[in-house]
Amino acid sequence: TFAFAQSDASLESMDQDSRIISVGGHITETVFALGAGANVVGTDLSSIYPAEVRELPQVGYHRTISAEGVLSLNPSFFIGSSVTGPPEAVEQLRRTKIDMLIVEDDYSIDGARNKIRLLADKLNRKAEGDSLVAILDEDLKKVEMLKKKVKKKPRVLFLLSHSPTSLLVAGRGTRAAKMIELAEGESVGNDFNGFNPLNPESLVAKAPDVIIMLSMGINSVGGIESLLERPGINLTPAAKNKRVEVFDDQYFTSFGPRLGKALYDVMLALHPYLKDAE
Repeated sequence: TFAFAQSDASLESMDQDSRIISVGGHITETVFALGAGANVVGTDLSSIYPAEVRELPQVGYHRTISAEGVLSLNPSFFIGSSVTGPPEAVEQLRRTKIDMLIVEDDYSIDGARNKIRLLADKLNRKAEGDSLVAILDEDLKKVEMLKKKVKKKPRVLFLLSHSPTSLLVAGRGTRAAKMIELAEGESVGNDFNGFNPLNPESLVAKAPDVIIMLSMGINSVGGIESLLERPGINLTPAAKNKRVEVFDDQYFTSFGPRLGKALYDVMLALHPYLKDAE
């Protein structure tokens, strides 16, 4: 499922001189995986993989881009997702002669496949796209083999943190909850949508077996030991058994070309006994 936003000029496939601005970590990762990274002249703060993207100019965070920042880089091709914003900045770009492609944010396996194929088509990289999809499908076959050996779904708490004092629990509709579901886990945040502040009392009742955090988040709270001492968290089965799994931010949340590999690793983290069954 895709949504397109275009300027008055028809959206043509990219040529070798195209200047691309790619907004959204999963979009940028896919563009680079398709071999079009040399044409990228700007990204956003959520684009952190591969490492070379961090050397490129940034146009803000993908939900709060600066239209002026985009235009200052003289792009010919803008690629974003359906959550790229603010709307007025996107509308300002639509009124220019820049070709625009807006890809629907779809946190699913089919969404990852379709995103690769769509971008491969628009970037004149069909062969590379076919290869990436084939690799993704091979990785997913390994995930399916593991799923057949799962004995029980653990209760999983995903915590997001941008500062030492703020911990948010992932609920329904988030990429984190979808990853947990696909990895045969049960998200403890399934009773609400989006992200909610951590409530120590309710967390004890939710009794998570495993806590997942991203690498930037765990650093912001002072590490695993510090996390496990926090009120509420310290009384959970996860704390008792010291079951905290930390993943790279982009790897866990991108739903891009590495989705199959990421799911495989999350499966092993949530179901450690599967390591003996590999």
